[in-house]
Amino acid sequence: MISPLEKARKDPDSMKAKILRVARRVFGEYGFHGTTTRLIAQETGIDISTLHYHWGDKANLYEAVILDITDDLKSELAEVEKIIHGLPLAKRMEIAIDVVTDYLFSCPEISNLILFRYFGKTRHEGTVDPSTASKPRSGERGKKSRSGSTLSTPRAEAGGSRRVDFHMPEFVSDIARSMRLTESSKDVPVEARMKVLAMMNAIHNFISGEEFFRSLLKLEKDAYVSRVKETLRFILIPAFVSSEGKTRTVMSPSDEDPAGGWLWVNERDH
Repeated sequence: MISPLEKARKDPDSMKAKILRVARRVFGEYGFHGTTTRLIAQETGIDISTLHYHWGDKANLYEAVILDITDDLKSELAEVEKIIHGLPLAKRMEIAIDVVTDYLFSCPEISNLILFRYFGKTRHEGTVDPSTASKPRSGERGKKSRSGSTLSTPRAEAGGSRRVDFHMPEFVSDIARSMRLTESSKDVPVEARMKVLAMMNAIHNFISGEEFFRSLLKLEKDAYVSRVKETLRFILIPAFVSSEGKTRTVMSPSDEDPAGGWLWVNERDH
């Protein structure tokens, strides 16, 4: 049975898709527990019964938002890898920071929801991790290819009792391997994971904290984005490049990435 999310993707102009877009923004602003379906309906300009007709309860809609964001992020990062594959590490990081930062600034709900997960005192518990259940979309960069991406077990049109464990994709192990902090993404040392988390948190915090930081720094939007990229390059590139030779024991600096050695994208989705 086709899921509500797939229906929304196949018809971007439908009411189902419109509700999903609004829900992404609202959940990104307030998190799961701070959001109500009534608020989403109000922001969409519809009554609450229309929302429930298309998506069921709040948990169903939140599940769809997380899966939609997961697929968008995976598709974007896969396209980034196509651009940077085979380049020296410093250049790879420079391009990746630039492109990924622009993308996350255009979709701040991604960083917001990841940070909600990190620091939220309460969470909606579930049983399925969408980072293992959804697959990256195919298509050209910048386009919304809406094929694929279903859960591994059937789901009702709306109001079903299945729930997901709302984990945002982190790709920690695969980034560590691609950065040559480890030889394998299956056995990553804690220190390598910590370095990757530091990089990820730096990016997400600048995105999620834009309003506060811009006010503090008295910067306009464009100037802030430019300074964020400059700061990320200043902090991250030297740190990773200087540690590259110390952590690599198998691959030489001239080696190209092996098949499936994506910088940003989870290996299981290759």
